[in-house]
Amino acid sequence: MKESRYTVGEMANLCNVTAKQLRYYDQEGLLKPAHRDAQNGYRYYDQSQIEEVLLLTRLKALDLPNQRIAALMGQRDLATLSRELEGHLYAVRRERDQVVAKYDALIDNILQALGGLSLLASRPAGEATALSVADFPATWVAYTRYRCYWKASKLFISRRAELLKAMDQAGLEPVEVNMAIFHSDYKKQFSEDPADHEGDLEVCYRVKHPDPRAPLCRQIPPFRAVTCLYVGPYAEMLPAYQALEDYARRLGLPLQGISLEEYLVGATMTADPRNYVTRIYLPIQEG
Repeated sequence: MKESRYTVGEMANLCNVTAKQLRYYDQEGLLKPAHRDAQNGYRYYDQSQIEEVLLLTRLKALDLPNQRIAALMGQRDLATLSRELEGHLYAVRRERDQVVAKYDALIDNILQALGGLSLLASRPAGEATALSVADFPATWVAYTRYRCYWKASKLFISRRAELLKAMDQAGLEPVEVNMAIFHSDYKKQFSEDPADHEGDLEVCYRVKHPDPRAPLCRQIPPFRAVTCLYVGPYAEMLPAYQALEDYARRLGLPLQGISLEEYLVGATMTADPRNYVTRIYLPIQEG
């Protein structure tokens, strides 16, 4: 009995694939027609190749790369199948984790934007609101700290870009909003005196999975502070600082002389400085 032979179109119709897919498999060396007619040059698949087409279709549906498929087609046994599928599983798992991380980051950004809209709707612009005493929890951050230009009318965006690049190289994932710690004479950032335009500035991001061994990582210890929210441009925050200092004075709370600014809504979220939302913390001296 003569063995059945199939043209490209016939094999495509039989196996529910397209002729284009079969030609692609041929071009990539994954599955070539078994026969060529010496007279007309037409190529034909034989019946034994039906299983191979079905296997190829199944493997391509799993997004197996051609290199792994070629290994399987060259040696069709259970050990090879198991090895190649397990290798692909690890790759798919990495992709899944990356997608989940992107999904989580997207949710975080949506919540941050919605939170910013809520704050803007409930807080008058240009005023320090919700003055209170609060506890800042121990927080792991990635950071850089050195003396640099820190005038409030100029954003220190280059410091943030520098830190984010270093975090990416170290495999550290930022979470939520960024912060800055002014380690001395924090009100000098509002001064017009050029001698005051440089100070000890720490820029930091909270870290999703901190690595205590990483040089970039440190833990900000918990502290109690007088704090407020401020809506408006950074350059106009001096009255908010003065209001916090007056508030601490009335309560008889001595301050450490440093400040922490948490940028809930900043320049990366809106181009309108009037919509910036900043939480200011002035740590209280202990004891």
